[in-house]
Amino acid sequence: MARQIGRMARQTGRVARQTGRVARQIGRMARQTGRLACQTGRVTRQMGIVARETDGESGTQTGRVARQTGRVARQTGRVARETGRLACQTGRVARQTGRVARQGGRVAREIGRLARQMGRVARETDRVARQMGRVAHQMGRVARETD
Repeated sequence: MARQIGRMARQTGRVARQTGRVARQIGRMARQTGRLACQTGRVTRQMGIVARETDGESGTQTGRVARQTGRVARQTGRVARETGRLACQTGRVARQTGRVARQGGRVAREIGRLARQMGRVARETDRVARQMGRVAHQMGRVARETD
């Protein structure tokens, strides 16, 4: 039983580490998406300025492109925020799993300690039983000799 619980605790620990790795990876991706969104926003503003400065037909065209890029930028921003939220959630789950794993480890250690203690008690009982057997044997010999 103790061995099984130990195995389970180790398994939970592995899962916790894996979840932590995934959470960190998602965090990195979220930051990257945020940076991209920021960059797209800058490009959009720049294009808007260019569109205003340019006049005539090309200006209208640039304006259209700028608006399109603006839409894309807003979409990217939304995605970035969503990814951030997901990353935060995954982090929370990872921390929770870590806590559970630590708890499992503590329980496993406690059970191991109890098992060792029970082993000690069993050995002690065995020793006492052997001693009593020896005493009984001795008493039998004494009884035979007295007859």
